Amino acid sequence: MPADPKDAKIYMLPSISVGFVALGFAFAAFESLSPPERYFGVILALLLGLASIIDARHFILPDVITLPLTVMGLGIAAIFGGLTIFESAIGAVAGYASFWLIASLYKRRRGIDGLGLGDAKLMAAAGAWCGVLLLPFVVLVGSVSALIWVAIAALYTRQLKATSAIPFGPFLSLGFIIVWLAHQRDWIPIP
Repeated sequence: MPADPKDAKIYMLPSISVGFVALGFAFAAFESLSPPERYFGVILALLLGLASIIDARHFILPDVITLPLTVMGLGIAAIFGGLTIFESAIGAVAGYASFWLIASLYKRRRGIDGLGLGDAKLMAAAGAWCGVLLLPFVVLVGSVSALIWVAIAALYTRQLKATSAIPFGPFLSLGFIIVWLAHQRDWIPIP
């Protein structure tokens, strides 16, 4: 939760915009996917868009979205392939563990929450869908897009403070959908 709730409003519009950008990008790219991947992708895009909007408004990524996304990623790996169930499970564990560790270290060092466990659960879902080798790309796209929006918001509002907080879920969602789609279309040639 942000230190000052007024600070959160600075970032709400860009964060919600990222959710809609993720949805638009996903639906445009699905034309070239085969039917099973297309249907899974639509569900993924809708849930990530919904999670982005909720996170932008309330600074929470609900378990009712993140946990089913993880289970769905594991199920897709088990039933349809692409990733083995083992690769999917390792990706989920690595995604969660990496963000949990970052959140724990930040809280220990600064005494405040800097990253929520909803973000860790979203990374678990990304790991289940994409595998452990693509997680750095998810974080890279999410982080760069967040930095761009923070820079724009700081220039526009001139109210950026050290205590300002932004919801990171919309940006992770954007990285998640872009990396998953890029991998489905073999733009990222990692097995």
